[in-house]
Amino acid sequence: MMKFFMLTNIGVAFLTTFYYLMIFTWTQETSYLFDIHVHGLAGYLAAVSVAVKQIIPDHLLIKTPLGKLTNRSLPLLILILAIIFWAVGALEGTYPCMWGSGTLLSWIYLRFWQRHSNGSRGDMADNFSFDNFFPTVLQPVVRGIISPVHRCCVRVGICSPSQRRVHLALSPRGVTITMPGVEPQDMERRRQIALKALSERLSKTSEQTRQKNLSTKVNIDSVRKMQSSHVIPSFPAEPEASPAPAEATLIDIGAEAPPTTKTS
Repeated sequence: MMKFFMLTNIGVAFLTTFYYLMIFTWTQETSYLFDIHVHGLAGYLAAVSVAVKQIIPDHLLIKTPLGKLTNRSLPLLILILAIIFWAVGALEGTYPCMWGSGTLLSWIYLRFWQRHSNGSRGDMADNFSFDNFFPTVLQPVVRGIISPVHRCCVRVGICSPSQRRVHLALSPRGVTITMPGVEPQDMERRRQIALKALSERLSKTSEQTRQKNLSTKVNIDSVRKMQSSHVIPSFPAEPEASPAPAEATLIDIGAEAPPTTKTS
């Protein structure tokens, strides 16, 4: 940490001074030599923001109607705000220069020069490339500008090539993958971040499912209540009247028939 602090602050001081020397050479204004004071920790704060971007790039800071603000876009956003404040006179010109210098120097150190415990140097992860500091629309343009500079630095020996090789070591218990530029602590940290993101997504999904089931249950209960309030009362059916038995007429066969009168 102390090495990172010293390299960043000393490099920012020299680089910012070099900027103002170039401006003096171009404009011949002596005020740039005698009236400008380079001081403060703006460059180191920029370096810390780059280190945070390297560790947790997708950590959500603020959610706005225009989009989400994460650690990935923090260094460039603060640089743009510093330039705007300098343009309106709210900040001195040294602050944007120091912030930009700290961002550039810390990225170069963490990308190519930082020595890890496994003997490798730098962090060649795709999400830590220089074009990743910019919005997605501008990344192809920035990549086209930076690629020739990177190739020249590789030929000179200032930077290492960005090739990544994966070594597979077969063992009876499984497969071991060793990736240069990635420490075991970094792998464990990224695994914990991935597990946290997965657990948050699962909890959000389960909460949505629970709310959906609850709303469905409420709808079913309301439908049942409506049906129960509109039930047509049923009356018991009247029993069918059984037919009355026919009265039997008895005829006395033994009785004599009444005499008939015969007229001539």
